[in-house]
Amino acid sequence: MYPLEFYGEMYDLSLFVTEYTNNGRLAIILIDRDGEDFADMTVNLPGERCPEGCAFVDTSNSPWLEEFIVRNGLGEFTGAYGYSGFCSYPQYRFYSQVISRSPKNTYRAEYLERGRWKKLEDFSSEDEAYGCMEDQYYFDSKNGEPFVKYRVREIRGEK
Repeated sequence: MYPLEFYGEMYDLSLFVTEYTNNGRLAIILIDRDGEDFADMTVNLPGERCPEGCAFVDTSNSPWLEEFIVRNGLGEFTGAYGYSGFCSYPQYRFYSQVISRSPKNTYRAEYLERGRWKKLEDFSSEDEAYGCMEDQYYFDSKNGEPFVKYRVREIRGEK
């Protein structure tokens, strides 16, 4: 666990190490003690060069992340930046012991609440996770159309 003081409250966070599905690049999400997403540590910039073990840090949404990475000994700044729109994102090389992934994949069932995905339960197979999700829909109050409030996400080597 990595401690963080955020707006006067203390949080114990862990790293959720995975990869972006469109290009296999390193993706890291900070998870709180309850297993819920706290913040995306990285951002996917497919048009930018990014060596193995490196990732662009989402300082646009979480400006405190660079200090968090250095203070907790997670990685080091490469000197490079990636760009998207009007934002620049520093590239960090994450230490191998921090981002090592276990070979076992997990499937996480999550639900959407107030714009944030929250953990329901982890499963060893995708079929089990989707089985948990059967009939988990709610309806759009404007037109009565069903839309999915739940999802299943593959987790590769959760730390």
